[in-house]
Amino acid sequence: MVNHMEEKQSVKESIIAKIKSGEIKMHPRLYFVLKAALIVSVIFVVALVALYISSFVLFITRANGTWFLPRFGPPGARIFFGSLPWFLILATIVLILILEFLAKKFAIIYRRPIVYSIIGIVLIVSLGVFALDRARFHPNLFRQARQGHWPIMESIYRQPGLTGLKDAHRGVVTELTDNGFKLKKLNDEILQITTDEKTRFFPDQNLDENDVVVVMGRRTDDTVLAKAVRRLDDEFEIFERR
Repeated sequence: MVNHMEEKQSVKESIIAKIKSGEIKMHPRLYFVLKAALIVSVIFVVALVALYISSFVLFITRANGTWFLPRFGPPGARIFFGSLPWFLILATIVLILILEFLAKKFAIIYRRPIVYSIIGIVLIVSLGVFALDRARFHPNLFRQARQGHWPIMESIYRQPGLTGLKDAHRGVVTELTDNGFKLKKLNDEILQITTDEKTRFFPDQNLDENDVVVVMGRRTDDTVLAKAVRRLDDEFEIFERR
């Protein structure tokens, strides 16, 4: 007991000595309040950016057809992983790590195992992405940008990742032809889709105008020889129909 009291007194004297020498500076309570408010503000901004980017990744993969490629089996899965916007995914991971670092500034989180806080952050971001998806946040911005209401956003929603896949093409059927159909993509580009006896159709071969489809096949100029075609029951509704 005596040793404990002596040790406590020694620590107290050491702290007082450091304060007097300037090694430790005293701050008013307002300093800590403002510091906490600043950290919370930065967390809020970083969380919004992480939410926007991660939801934009979902929007891109659905808009250009990447999201649906695993439904074509192993060939589609290979194209899926090769077509993901890895830079944006990496940026989201970095932002989540920054959120974890900032959150650890608070004692209630600092005392918890790091895996718990990371899982919590990922869960919150995932719920936010789901909410934005249900609210059709990016499709609405996409339409408004195309109509010229958001000039600053137009370059974002016209970037090549939305329509630039080599082996997968998502769009709306505008015309049925003798050997396939014409496909209108998000950038209003028209592709001639050619089908033959080797082309696989999911769920069936009966396509109609205004059907939204994903076509898997290598593009040559404005023509695609389709290896597989899948019609989508599309709730995304970002294509203009006739």
